[in-house]
Amino acid sequence: MAEIPPSPLTGAADAEIHNLARTLGFASALCLVVVRFGMLHELFTYAFHAHLYLPYLFGIPALLALVASGGIRRVFQGKAAYFWTAYTLWMFAAVPFSSWRGGSFDLAFKYLRSEYVVFLAIAGLAVTWGECKTMLRAIAWSGVGAMLIARYFQSARFQAQSRLSLEFGTIADPNDFACVLLLLLPLMLWLGLGSKSGIVRLVLFPALPYGVYVILSTGSRGGLVGLLAEAALFLCLGTMRQRVALLILGAVIVPVTVAALPRQTLRRITSFSQEEAGGEDAGAVGSRATRQYMLRKSIEDTLKYPIFGVGPGQMVSFEGGRSKTSSSPGVWQNAHNVWLQASSECGIPALIFFVGGVVSTWRRLKATHRKARARPDCADIRTAVFCVMVGMGGFLAAATFLNFAYLFYAPALGALAIVISPAAAREFETRSAGAGQGIASVQRA
Repeated sequence: MAEIPPSPLTGAADAEIHNLARTLGFASALCLVVVRFGMLHELFTYAFHAHLYLPYLFGIPALLALVASGGIRRVFQGKAAYFWTAYTLWMFAAVPFSSWRGGSFDLAFKYLRSEYVVFLAIAGLAVTWGECKTMLRAIAWSGVGAMLIARYFQSARFQAQSRLSLEFGTIADPNDFACVLLLLLPLMLWLGLGSKSGIVRLVLFPALPYGVYVILSTGSRGGLVGLLAEAALFLCLGTMRQRVALLILGAVIVPVTVAALPRQTLRRITSFSQEEAGGEDAGAVGSRATRQYMLRKSIEDTLKYPIFGVGPGQMVSFEGGRSKTSSSPGVWQNAHNVWLQASSECGIPALIFFVGGVVSTWRRLKATHRKARARPDCADIRTAVFCVMVGMGGFLAAATFLNFAYLFYAPALGALAIVISPAAAREFETRSAGAGQGIASVQRA
């Protein structure tokens, strides 16, 4: 009789999976993810004029469960955790050297309690591949909710402004909103592809072209760059079937979307000079000039204050005060570049930690994707990781033109990479053991 391979989920791993504190904490982490990615706490505050403290309601139990179940060790099983933790701590190190210490400390503390907590909750409380899929589903459905919110505000403001935006929250700016949708849209695609429910597919597949329309409706040129980056990654990383599907769908969706966009929005997206913009959209050209000015100043400040920068969150006040003259009110703007925002405000070490977190996240996802791609029985894992990578690429491409250095989205991607890699490895072992048992059964027969 052939020996049956033992289950890989034994010993410490099995105890970790069935730990009650971790299981309850994972439920809290799921709620926290939905609240943050879906902007529910900001929506409720805006709609009901009352702060419900939803991030704390779910974040605190998640942190307690993380500590009680030994989740700190799980968090630091990936290099990304060290980089994102170092990035957080460096903000506090930069506070004493800030141009406004009080403002910088408030920002660093807010980042620690609000943004870094999301990273810890994801990285330390999801263990199995099934839980990773549940986490990805929660993020994907949050994207659907975000687009429903966008639909409401489109009715209220879109016609007047010709740029879709929100009236509340940390991503109220049209460019920021487009950037976040770029992250969520591929996960919505994964959710639709993997669902066996006809109702779910009926909801999600029309939502995908609508999501492209929403991104372009923001009038964000960074959003357009992000969409092109996602298309390029889709063609580079996808299977032949996925590439063909993208080309066919693109041939249908792109012309329809472009035709549906207001002319002013389309002109803004494609205007990169005064001649291209014409008289109707000189504001887009002015925005470009301001960004170029802040780009130069961010590089100058990075070189002038290379260790601690001008202070976390202080570029607006620092540059505004410096450029203010008797004839000019000054340029009170951020860096409009996530990489230079980190380096100019927190120093080059912060930039190194930020880039290290991004690179280690990508490498970990890529390694898992490569292993899954080599296994015909793991197409579901390959597709999930593939969609995370596509969303990450589009998000980072757009964030290169935005101020996302103090938001949770990039660390959350690192957390997903940290939990997906070992969960997928265990799933590989489980499926290999199952295949071995099947072969043994056939041999006995």
